[in-house]
Amino acid sequence: MDIDKDKIREKLANLEKQVKILREKSNTELEEYKRDLDLQSIVERRLYKAIQISIDLAMHIASQEGERKPESYADVFIVLSEIGILDTQLSKEMSEEAGFRNVLAHEYAEIQNEEVYNHLQDLEIYEKFVKSIYSNLLEN
Repeated sequence: MDIDKDKIREKLANLEKQVKILREKSNTELEEYKRDLDLQSIVERRLYKAIQISIDLAMHIASQEGERKPESYADVFIVLSEIGILDTQLSKEMSEEAGFRNVLAHEYAEIQNEEVYNHLQDLEIYEKFVKSIYSNLLEN
């Protein structure tokens, strides 16, 4: 079965939309972020969606192109590195985002505002991810 490039483009567009909305929120100062419960909810949900879309996208690619089945959400980005879609550093960063997704989804510990805020300030990870998918998969 061939990879569904239209599905990938659709997911990439949705990811870019989430990042754009997050980028608009990223100019907020930390102290203001800590006071604004509505903003916290928006950012947490949009970050969760961005990470989940990235995971879904990676799973779709890995299932078609990978030589092994990923063992976890974090491992799926390692598989993309193994097949040359992501570089090693980006693969590691996206794997860490997958771990953060679990915190957001299950609230293993009370979510720390500073940690969420730090992720909000580091959105270029997703921009690099999108660029890597385009250049290594869609433009070939």
